[in-house]
Amino acid sequence: MANETSIRNYTLFNNGSLQLTVPDSWRDKTEQQLKHLPPTVTFTPLNGTSFHILLSPMWAYREGVSLPSLEDTKQLIDIAAEHAREQAVEGSIKKHEFKNTGNKGYYYSTTDKAPKPGEYKYMTQGMIHIGDLFATFTILTNDDSVDIGDTALKMINGAEHIN
Repeated sequence: MANETSIRNYTLFNNGSLQLTVPDSWRDKTEQQLKHLPPTVTFTPLNGTSFHILLSPMWAYREGVSLPSLEDTKQLIDIAAEHAREQAVEGSIKKHEFKNTGNKGYYYSTTDKAPKPGEYKYMTQGMIHIGDLFATFTILTNDDSVDIGDTALKMINGAEHIN
């Protein structure tokens, strides 16, 4: 992986933008079903299919809608990790906490027991609060080196919500 990065901004309908520091060796694509709904940003290598990262920022898009609290986020990650354990090599799945001055959240990593052709072997999933945003993410790779996962987690943990 090249160490060069650039700051990229992803427009959020009526809600500013999400700013990420992304490796220059990563391609990005934003998909949005409807203009007023949150997008999903995907990251892949410039060449090949060695990894696939999905990041979906969300916000309270109308009155009466609230985002999960940090405690709710922890419980949601516990539930997701328990469901993932059924397909995982790991007998128990350790949850990790993001520790950043502004962003807070949780994630876990697993190894698929028997990935089907075209599927990924390693997965990290999590949820993080970024300013007024709440984001879910999935990091998929077939390479067990920590470089891609650590780089992606650093990018997500360093995200900023620009109003």
